[in-house]
Order: sequence, then C-alpha cells, then structure tokens
Amino acid sequence: NRLFRYTFLGATALAITYPLYAEKKLKLLCEEKKKVILIGDIGGTNARLALKAIDPKTGERTVLKQEKRNPHKYSSFEALIEDFLKERKSTNEYPEVVVVGIAGPKRGNKQSISNVKEWEDFDPSVVKDSQGFRVLRILNDFEANGYGVLAMDKDDYTKINENPIIDGAPKALIGAGTGLGEALVTKGMDTSHYDVFPCEGGHTCFAPRNEEEFAFLQFLKKWYKKEKNEDLDRISVERCCSGLAIIPLYEFLKARYPEEKSVIEKEYKKTKVEIKKNEIIMSAGLNNKDPICKRVVEMFLSIYGAEAGNLALKTFCFGGLYLLSGITLELEKYEKISKGKSFKENMEMKGRMKGLMQKVPIILVKGDIGLKGAEECAMRYIQIVLYQFSN
Repeated sequence: NRLFRYTFLGATALAITYPLYAEKKLKLLCEEKKKVILIGDIGGTNARLALKAIDPKTGERTVLKQEKRNPHKYSSFEALIEDFLKERKSTNEYPEVVVVGIAGPKRGNKQSISNVKEWEDFDPSVVKDSQGFRVLRILNDFEANGYGVLAMDKDDYTKINENPIIDGAPKALIGAGTGLGEALVTKGMDTSHYDVFPCEGGHTCFAPRNEEEFAFLQFLKKWYKKEKNEDLDRISVERCCSGLAIIPLYEFLKARYPEEKSVIEKEYKKTKVEIKKNEIIMSAGLNNKDPICKRVVEMFLSIYGAEAGNLALKTFCFGGLYLLSGITLELEKYEKISKGKSFKENMEMKGRMKGLMQKVPIILVKGDIGLKGAEECAMRYIQIVLYQFSN
C-alpha cells in the first residue's frame, strides 16, 4: 500500500509539473538564435538556390543569399551545395535544414538526377553528415510542386472553371512536360496539414477511346520499333500526352490526312534536335499556321484531358486539379483553337460520372513553384523537427 501511495503521488506530481517544464523547454528553444534553411530547385538548365533566415519568434523569413547557377559546371550535387555555402561555413548563417527538389528517381539510398548527366548518383545521408546539416531532404520535382501548390500566391495560378476549392479535400497534380508527372496531395483525418504523395501515374497504360486513338496506339508500336529500335508490349499514357508524343503525333496525323499539306515540313525535316522539332510543331499548331500541327494540338489536348479526368475520378480531387509543366502553360491557347475538343470537355467526359467531374475545380499553375515547395517543406522541418523537445 505504501509503495502504491508513493507511486501514485509521484505520477500525480509529474502530470502537474511536466506540462510546465515542457512549455518552458519549448519557449527556450523558440528563443534560440535564428534558424537558417537552404532551399533549392535543380533542373537540367538551372539550379536555383536560396539561403533564408527564419525569426523563431515571428516566423518572418529573410533572404540571405539567392542565386541561379549552372549545374553542369559542378562535378556533383555536393560540390554545388558546398560552393554555394562556402562563405557561411563557420557562421551563424549556415543552414540546419536543407530541402532541394530534383528531377530524378531514388533507388534504395541512392539519388540520381535525370537532367545533369555529369553527376553521379549520391547518398543524401552521406552528404548531410559530411556537410554538417541537421536535415537534408531531397524531393522529386513533382513532390516539390505538390508542396508548392500549398504555398502559391494568387499570381501563380488561374482557374479554368469557377468551381469552389473545397478545404480539406484531396488535391491532384498533373503536368505534361518532358514527361507526364502526377501526384496526390491529401490531408489526414487527424492532421491539420496536407502531405504530398508523388507517383508514376504517367507510366500507366494508354486507354484509347475511339478509332483514331486505337490507330495511334498501333502506329506508336511500329514507330518506336522503326525510329528507336524498341519493342514495346504496351504504350504508356506518357508516350501519348507529353513531350514524347509530339513528333509521333505529327507523323501519324500527316500519314492519316495526306490531303492536308503541312506548311512546316521543310523546316521540320531540316531540324535534327527533337526539342526544336517539338517547338516548331506546337508553335505552328497553337498559332493556327499548319493544319496537321493544329490536329496535333487538338489530339494531344484530347488525350491529356482524358488522363486528367482519370486522375480526378480516382482521387475525388475537389480540393483542385492542378495543371503544371511547360506544355500545360499553353493551355489557354489550346482552348481557343479547340472548337469543342477542349481539355475541360475531355476531362469531364466520364459517362455516368460526368456530373461529378463537372464539379472538380481546375487550376492552371502559371508560376514555377518548385522553389516555393522546397521552402514549404523546409518550414515544416523547422516547426516540427527543430522545435521538438526530449523527455
């Protein structure tokens, strides 16, 4: 009985005093020196980096250094980061938290970057330890965009329709650029914040809906065998509505409609670089200068809208369907020349589910939000990880 009484009294005292201790400990942590973060967004052309200080009392962020650098001038990811921070190494402006968005897959503990061939795969935990960071988080590019959606300003987007964005509902991202990216942004039942879940939805199978799309599917298999020496047992949707699709779409539609003479054919054949060919085709189509190129834009738009609708149907994204990446930025031009074959109409064309799809808010992201996404993620580490207190 005596042991029980002492145990009970001790537990009661702890229950009363621990919250006071915890509050004092948290206050002391919050009154520490300013917190510093390094955020980045690295692509094939530019590496955008920013060093920021956060006032622990107000949360106000001050830019200490911000630059755009050529990643190809550096031998590795670590060399780029080390050079950017060399003046801050032994100062109170050295970052504790580093969050960088990179286009590239992670395999096991190795991170690769798709667009900087000079860089070898690296282990983020090794870089973190060698550079003395408390946190180093590598986001894939679409994961960074997912966090960026949560931090957008009004100038970063425009709404395609007037449907209200439902607070707390899932958000879905899709972006037709060099490839086709997709991600889900969702809030848990017991949390006040959204989390980002990137995926490889662009590699799911293309589902043709009409005779022309079936013909394109068959054409693509033959085209990849002839032009790329690839035997494909299936066709992914990414090959039909991203930068990968533009040249084969042009070749397919040129053969299908021989009576429509291509105005750009001579320039197209003279150009050897695929990206330049894409630009020639899309520019002629968007500006209504070439009948075949116009068909390319319309068919691209149709397939892209259908895939966006598939994503919306699977996620119930009444928090918004967000459209990103390079080709998507021309969507407003697409809509003007589409004559009933618009992105929106194809997105909503889901049979019995059409009424439901017509309620999904569609948002066109105009700004480059990858860096904002890295900052949003870094701030979570500042708030959740660095302000933790131990027992």
